[in-house]
Amino acid sequence: MPPVMSVPVPKMVSSQVTVASVVKLALGRVRLQDSWSVHLDKKLRAAIQKWVSIVLEDPLTFDVGRRCAAASCQDSAVSQGLLHTFSGKAAGTLHNRAGPLLRFVAWAKKRRLQPLPLREKDVYEFLLDLEDSSAPSFGKALMSSLAFCKFVLGAESFSDSLCSGRLTGLARASFLKKRKRRQKPPLTVAMVKRLERLVVDESDNDVDRLCAGFFLLCIYLRARYSDGQALMNLVLDEPDSFMGPLAGYFQGETSRTKTSFSLERKTALLPMVGPLCGVASVPWFRTWMSLREDLAIPEGEDFPLLPSRGQEGGRSGVPPTATVAAGWLRGILSARGFPEASKLGTHSCKATTLSWMSKYGVDALHRRILGYHKAPQDEMMHIYGRDNVAPALRSLEYVLADIRIGKFLPDTTRSGYFPTDPEREPGPEFNDEPSASEASLDEEDNVQDLRAEEAAADEIIPPWAELAVGDPDAHVYIRHITSRKLHRLADEGGNRLRCGKSRYTRRSPDSLGDGLMCLRTCGLPDCVFCAMAVTESKANFSSRAKALGLEDPVLVKFVDAGIDCMSKYAFLSSYVPGSTDESPFTAAIVKVLGRDPSIAELSVLRRLLHESYNLTVSELQSQVERTDDSAPRKLAAPDRADRLQRQQVRLSGLTIHGPTLPGHAVIDKCVQMYEDNVLHYLPPQSCPCRDDEVKFKKDRDDKMLSVDGAGHVSLRTQVAKVDADVSSDLLLKLAMTRRGLALDQAGIVTFSEHERWVEALFTARFRDPPDNYARVTLQQLMQADRQLFVEAADRTRHGIQLANVLKLFDCLPKAAPQRGSGGGISFTTGAFAKVKVGLRSNVAVFPKSTQVLAAFVRQSAPAHKFTTVVLFDGVRTAPHRDQQNSFLPNLAIPLSRFTKGSIWVQSSKGPHTRTVDGATLHGVALPVSDGPVLFDARRQMHLTDSWQGRRVILVAFSISAFDKLSLEASQRLISLDFALPTEPEVEHFREHPQLPARLPWPPRFPLLSSASATKAFTEAVVPKEPLFLELCAGTAMLSRCFREAGVPVMPIDHQHNRHHPLAQVCNLSLTEESTWVFLRNLVRDHPIPRPPDGSKK
Repeated sequence: MPPVMSVPVPKMVSSQVTVASVVKLALGRVRLQDSWSVHLDKKLRAAIQKWVSIVLEDPLTFDVGRRCAAASCQDSAVSQGLLHTFSGKAAGTLHNRAGPLLRFVAWAKKRRLQPLPLREKDVYEFLLDLEDSSAPSFGKALMSSLAFCKFVLGAESFSDSLCSGRLTGLARASFLKKRKRRQKPPLTVAMVKRLERLVVDESDNDVDRLCAGFFLLCIYLRARYSDGQALMNLVLDEPDSFMGPLAGYFQGETSRTKTSFSLERKTALLPMVGPLCGVASVPWFRTWMSLREDLAIPEGEDFPLLPSRGQEGGRSGVPPTATVAAGWLRGILSARGFPEASKLGTHSCKATTLSWMSKYGVDALHRRILGYHKAPQDEMMHIYGRDNVAPALRSLEYVLADIRIGKFLPDTTRSGYFPTDPEREPGPEFNDEPSASEASLDEEDNVQDLRAEEAAADEIIPPWAELAVGDPDAHVYIRHITSRKLHRLADEGGNRLRCGKSRYTRRSPDSLGDGLMCLRTCGLPDCVFCAMAVTESKANFSSRAKALGLEDPVLVKFVDAGIDCMSKYAFLSSYVPGSTDESPFTAAIVKVLGRDPSIAELSVLRRLLHESYNLTVSELQSQVERTDDSAPRKLAAPDRADRLQRQQVRLSGLTIHGPTLPGHAVIDKCVQMYEDNVLHYLPPQSCPCRDDEVKFKKDRDDKMLSVDGAGHVSLRTQVAKVDADVSSDLLLKLAMTRRGLALDQAGIVTFSEHERWVEALFTARFRDPPDNYARVTLQQLMQADRQLFVEAADRTRHGIQLANVLKLFDCLPKAAPQRGSGGGISFTTGAFAKVKVGLRSNVAVFPKSTQVLAAFVRQSAPAHKFTTVVLFDGVRTAPHRDQQNSFLPNLAIPLSRFTKGSIWVQSSKGPHTRTVDGATLHGVALPVSDGPVLFDARRQMHLTDSWQGRRVILVAFSISAFDKLSLEASQRLISLDFALPTEPEVEHFREHPQLPARLPWPPRFPLLSSASATKAFTEAVVPKEPLFLELCAGTAMLSRCFREAGVPVMPIDHQHNRHHPLAQVCNLSLTEESTWVFLRNLVRDHPIPRPPDGSKK
């Protein structure tokens, strides 16, 4: 792109982007294939989401909330209502009006105030609190937002604040502190001439020529930057024979204009006309149009006239911002000898010819018409005039002609405009005042207060962006201030994004995350940690081989052949050190190297083999003899250094040295925990720093007699125990930081997630207590910390070494799904039953991947029986039944983070209704986004609801003809960890159909038991989780309290409930018999918590 002047970029603050948060939230990226209209639609949806969060704070305050109060899904109803309420409003306007209100809501919640209904006293305190820390125009922006809510959203309770004299006065006093406005200067005649000559100069850079032509188009059409981007249908209007001063015109039409503030203007095209002959008298427009054809620039309403640069030099369907475009203009002119161009902006283009005409003394009516404005009294004249711009265009032609011959010099002082006619009086300066109309892209970025609005949006608005794949800890993400889209930086300099765009000021470093702790899983690029054993360490193998004298080219050949650790090298062949015949070993070496090894190489390889074999056997023996009280094995020094180095690269903003560097023993404990696949509590006092380990290490270790579990007495070395000092807040914080770093190196939990927990603890520690209450003590912090690990260990009974199935799925070949509408991809493996029964080809082509998928299913639901596994990505199915499935239930497991996207299963007693073929059917919406679900896919009709984000799920099911599989096929599936069903199990589910059920996630017990007893099946199929049932809920205050305590709740009340519920209420009428049938089944299937004896409901 053209050379760009340096644009002020806000300083990036170190942020913590975690795996859990990015997978959950995640990203609403603008893809390069998206058109401009799609981009605008995404920006509008982002603004709608902000307003949905504001309205849901108190729906009864707003007209749309009151009308949607009776809807079963209030979020969706409010979102749709706002979409229609804001029809015709620009997305930029909605963002600007929502920003101040979001800050107020976040401010009120921090002070435990109820933000809505609005109270004038709270708004006044809010403005006083932010008077010195916000922009001077913030008060005025807040008052505009309040007026917007009252007149557009029907928030009558805002009237009191709008009429408040002290509020308007405070906003006015703050606004008067604003910096005096300075208009952008117009381009000089010399600059315009240079741009025209640049366009026709074929030896110059094509991209610079393309940009220069666009800026000339804005100059001669007197167009704003946004109007120029929306131009289409560009045509030439040249005379056939006469070639006088009027050599012709070029014209186009635009639909997106800043002055389109009425419905009539929004539905009409604005014609724009400009003269072909500029100040340099060169055919720049014809040349520019030919250049666009040569560069294959697309045209049309969905494409901007000047596209932004995309990935790898391509072009995006989204225009660059006004800030970027202004940088291009300044860069082009500054590189060609105009240093004064540093003051220019995109609005300078429109002001150029209009300022020339005002200095020339052209009539005000002509200048108003050329600036696309009109007086109210001229409305009728413009309706019937048809070509009202013709006289004004001729006036512009005369001005340009006098500039070309030197009769008019607009760049001199007022006294020198007309050197040959000094008595002539110039006209008044043209001042294009901004109008309160359609939002545009012309305003350059003003980042003050945007970060505060973004922080408030993060607190108030739930995530709605799509999935981000990959490990964000290894990258830096920045977020667009307005659209809240995330972008990943592609280089260390921070100036280039991964999508190919340049970073500019309306993006900010992003900090995401919520949730308890994110257990890191293997399979991600930066999450693949070396095994703890010395023989499994790749770094240790390379280090030892080089230390013995093995040359790098030889080592590379072994690594390329997959021999990258001592355990693999030890069993390179069938040769066992000590045997007389080493021909198998030498033959394997020749096969790897492709030649005979030299004597020196062979001696090194022999020694390396003996070391590898003895170490591997020793480690295997220690694993067999290991007991619970055995000391953790120590990491190899190269492996330890490699882990620390990679951690320092990922956590570049953190100094891992001195009091923050965890001791070797701490890291060994964490890595041993990872290898044992069991989470244990690691108290902070057991996490000393490395400096303490070195200082308190004894010269000679003490010996002690030890009795193992078998009764054997042995003499063992007593390890010197070094405890960390946690007697003060700072020392405890440092100890927890060291623990987080050690857990991060071991691959158990990301440091950022652990640090979030530590910050939550100390926030509670330093929070001012209420009256008559004491501050949280360090001992209470320690107890809470211990309980967190107890809860995390309970939720990870399946282990902490889960495979990343989503990462595996992205690497596998995809196929179109057999069912589904609207696209989507899938991968299927296991058995099939169509005309015949057999195994799918993926079983033979991808056996390891098939085994990983089957193991993941068994790990998620240990007793679930299945013959087939299918992964769906973006697949939405219509109502159907799976007739080829057995009577065993289908198991659906989410692999990505998304919202909504439930699986609706038909059930006569279900509370959720769907319309199928014109009939309304009852059913149950299983929220598969929250965890695994079970349902009868053969007998129950089911469909997929719409979702937000990337929806990837795994479905494990059994084919109906599983008993027709050959013995060889069955044994093959069993060897790949499939859990095949049996006839008694199928017969049981034939007689007792599976009810739609949600399963605990992560699983805490086997979900299905054996088929030996029917009772065992019934109890295990539907999880018996406690359920708090509240009839005639009203405000649902009790349900909210139970929900905050972690108990599933179901408040029930009539749909005409006059109270504003604090929890999602199930609308049922207790006067109907079907309601009581549903409640009896609910009570039968769930244990209902009862109040303690002596209490009253």
